[in-house]
Amino acid sequence: MPISLVSFHSTSKGVVGECGRRGGYFEVVNVADDVVAQMYKMVSVGLCPPLSGQIGVDCVVRPPKEGEASYPLYKSETSETHEVLAQRTQLMAKRLDALPGISCHNSPGALYLYPRIDLPPKAIEAAQKASKAPDALATGICVVPGSGFGQKEDTHHYRLTCLCPGVEEYVNSL
Repeated sequence: MPISLVSFHSTSKGVVGECGRRGGYFEVVNVADDVVAQMYKMVSVGLCPPLSGQIGVDCVVRPPKEGEASYPLYKSETSETHEVLAQRTQLMAKRLDALPGISCHNSPGALYLYPRIDLPPKAIEAAQKASKAPDALATGICVVPGSGFGQKEDTHHYRLTCLCPGVEEYVNSL
């Protein structure tokens, strides 16, 4: 039996990077027709995205094609975005992985990395006594605890963005 897949994409989390546009889509593959019908029913009762979000989705799913006037600019911009993200994630993962108590896998071109913190048992106990997630740290660096992303229990990851310019400066100060 084929594997069922539901794939999601958002205009704000892809190469287009139109944060706040509130547009996205999903694709359903190898899912029973009655399940797909229920999904569409659920989606159709919600509010539709604003016009700007709908236009954004159209641009994502129908990008300029080779031979069209805007294709060279589109290709140049998307290639540069992929290249810059790959450089940033490589630098960030390498630097984070070199820190004691932190491990981080490179994810070339990703918007986020998920470094893992090796927390000593006493730190975990202290967090539990304070009714806090062990990966919810107060350090002055803005990260999102991995517990908010359904991480495997007791792995203590956090989400760190790779989008900011100046990555070299702040990563090298770690």
